[in-house]
Amino acid sequence: MSALNRIRTIQATYSTEIASAALRLGDHAGVNEGTIAGWISNFSDSDLDLAVKVLGKIEYYSFANIWSMIVQLTKIVEIGFAPIPMDKIIFVPIGGPYSGSATIARVLRDTKVVPKKNIKYMAELEKMSSSHVEALAFVEDFSGTGNSLSDWWKMVEPIVLPRGVPFALALLVVNWVARRVIEKTIDRVYCIDELDRTHNVLSPNSRRFDLHERSRLRHYCQKTGSRHVGGYGNCGLLLAFKHGCPNNSLPILWQGSPEWKSLFKRRDT
Repeated sequence: MSALNRIRTIQATYSTEIASAALRLGDHAGVNEGTIAGWISNFSDSDLDLAVKVLGKIEYYSFANIWSMIVQLTKIVEIGFAPIPMDKIIFVPIGGPYSGSATIARVLRDTKVVPKKNIKYMAELEKMSSSHVEALAFVEDFSGTGNSLSDWWKMVEPIVLPRGVPFALALLVVNWVARRVIEKTIDRVYCIDELDRTHNVLSPNSRRFDLHERSRLRHYCQKTGSRHVGGYGNCGLLLAFKHGCPNNSLPILWQGSPEWKSLFKRRDT
């Protein structure tokens, strides 16, 4: 059977599951019924049911999810910094203009729950007078290991601490490994969703897949050719956002190569 005919057979056999996945994941660029069927075709015939099961276990944050979570997060920040008024809390995206935190910044502007003048990148914050800043909320969409955030904090700590104002890290989603690392340097960590040990689907703690399934998943992760077989930091996640898939997730989701069709766009964390 040709590769194209096999994909058509997969589409016909799993039409209901593929349509459901396309509806749930479809606001991620390039994800549709065709690309989902192509991704499933990475798996051998005996493991097609496993591939479909993986689709159903992906924790996906659509634009609507992200919008709602950001509104919740700003309220948590406001309560956490009370009685400091909202117009004195500066929200600082951690990454650059194409990072996950930049996505948060754009939604913050669109929701208007935070005054636009209170959303500043680090370069802008450095130029601000201390009299206009009473609290700082550093925002990010996700942290898997906490390593990138720890490196970032080492660079900005000399800029932040002399201001003498309370500060917090505000994330949409944080992995349990990352929280342990981050809290060694930043006391206040606010988040909406927190992932625990059971979210590592390759771990014996996982409740999502049995021993045989975990073994087969590891086989396919190796097949992708990624050096992060268990995802970066061996986090073993099945997690993706509208704007990208963290490399802490299994490489079967984001690794693209001649041997493997990726499902999502990758973003490093």
